[in-house]
Amino acid sequence: NVQRAWLYLEPIFSSDDITKQLPTESKRYNTMERVWRKVMRMAKTEPHVIVICPDDNMLTDLKKCSELLDHV
Repeated sequence: NVQRAWLYLEPIFSSDDITKQLPTESKRYNTMERVWRKVMRMAKTEPHVIVICPDDNMLTDLKKCSELLDHV
């Protein structure tokens, strides 16, 4: 769900025009993107999902991404 929304919104919020027209949503998107990229870096560093899933921060980060996307 988060990945699908990120893939959909990434090209939209890459536009300077959108950033200027929707500053609040852009800020939320950028916050979500930083968290999402952190999660993806963890997944790239450790491709075995069973190793990174026990990390309590992972669930918190994904929930935060989802909440931010709900408000974009």
